[in-house]
Amino acid sequence: MLKQRPSPRRSSKVDILLPGIMHLPALRSERISWRQATVAERTVELPLVPFPVLLLQKLQGWDDHRTAVEERYRKKVPFDEKDLWWALNAGLESWLGEFRAEGGGREIAEVWKDEEMFTEEVLALTGERVDIFCELNPSLMQAWRDLGFGSEIPAVESTGSFPGSVRLGTMRFG
Repeated sequence: MLKQRPSPRRSSKVDILLPGIMHLPALRSERISWRQATVAERTVELPLVPFPVLLLQKLQGWDDHRTAVEERYRKKVPFDEKDLWWALNAGLESWLGEFRAEGGGREIAEVWKDEEMFTEEVLALTGERVDIFCELNPSLMQAWRDLGFGSEIPAVESTGSFPGSVRLGTMRFG
């Protein structure tokens, strides 16, 4: 983790995580986008994971902190919720614009079928987490629905044809 504090009122934190940790997928290099950023008055190129991966990681962090035994982790929940609020508003709006421009008519639900980014286990856990998150933060339910979650959660079942093969459908909660 890298931390920077350019001024007493502003700080930045960059987490560097490896595939396989916290359900992070091993993405091919072409799936990573690079964006210029100014850091300490220098322009640098930063690698970014695809927005859907980032969003589900933020949700997982929120859930891990919410259910943590140690209070120091539970104290992070309001910050996680603030991050998710941003991601489900400004971040989602920006990503949806890019998705629609580059998507070639694809439906958003197809994003969750990408086996390189989302395993059966990740989608099952995400469905449970979205349901709980929306109960506690109902003002953000529409954003999750816009992504194909909420009242209809993407669900997976094994196709049985070979280990790890999945078929996506929908599962209703509540």
